[in-house]
Amino acid sequence: MFHFTKNFVALALLLMLTYPSEIFSQNRFQGGIKVGTNITSYFFGSYDSDFPEYEIRNMLIGMVDENTPVSVELYNRNLMISFGGFASYRLKPWLSLRGGIEYSPKGERYGSEIYLSTNLNLESVILKHTTIFKLSYVEFPVSFQISPRSDSKPRNVYFFMSMGVAPALKLKSELDMVTTLEEQSFDDDGVVSKVIERDNSTLDLKEISATDLGILGSVGLEFKSMAVELKMTKGLINILEMPDEGTKTNFAANLSFSVSF
Repeated sequence: MFHFTKNFVALALLLMLTYPSEIFSQNRFQGGIKVGTNITSYFFGSYDSDFPEYEIRNMLIGMVDENTPVSVELYNRNLMISFGGFASYRLKPWLSLRGGIEYSPKGERYGSEIYLSTNLNLESVILKHTTIFKLSYVEFPVSFQISPRSDSKPRNVYFFMSMGVAPALKLKSELDMVTTLEEQSFDDDGVVSKVIERDNSTLDLKEISATDLGILGSVGLEFKSMAVELKMTKGLINILEMPDEGTKTNFAANLSFSVSF
């Protein structure tokens, strides 16, 4: 799985050695900042593991009657703020080499609703639980960007595509858990919920890899000094350092707005 990464780095070094004067020419340099939102996806990630679903389900089973069915659902984490900066060298009018540094949150979300009792008036006692598997990284994406620009046809507005690699260092890994016992009833205004008891807790996870490596691909639209970009990053490394827990890899889609200078 690392052949792509090795080939990419080798190609970048070859271009730097072939076109040194063009790469380090000041008028070919561009920098900028970006801000966006991350959406993770368990569908596109690799999840050959029941961690932490198995642990969450066992914890909930211990809170209820043994005959009460318990299920735990897996969800995406949505609309997490990401930000960073980048610098690029224009090798050709249509080809650039770009590197950057970005804060990138990832992870998963789990939820469960357990109906403990319901009477004839549809008044229920519900045990609700949410666990957020919080991961955050500082990423160092490096990519080649191609576009339809040329010296003969300068463009103020153009589409571009990028492909590259995204090594990353872990900043945080934890489970953020909220368990609530609620009474639910109905009146003329709809559903009425009353919290009986709430418990919040956070568990640091030490058994998560300190590094990650992904491949990235993106498409975007640049207009003058501004750009909108949709980027997908697929992890290649098992982030679980627990041999008995299987494998998990990261996946994130990022929609960002950037300004160049």
